Amino acid sequence: MLIVLITKAFMSIIHVCSAFWFLNLLSGHICKTQLIM
Repeated sequence: MLIVLITKAFMSIIHVCSAFWFLNLLSGHICKTQLIM
């Protein structure tokens, strides 16, 4: 049972990190397109 909780916590941390990475990438892309325009 403890292993399941650890796995869920680990997966949620990875999900949050990937979401932040995606937002960072997206905002960087928007900034680049604004600079081009």
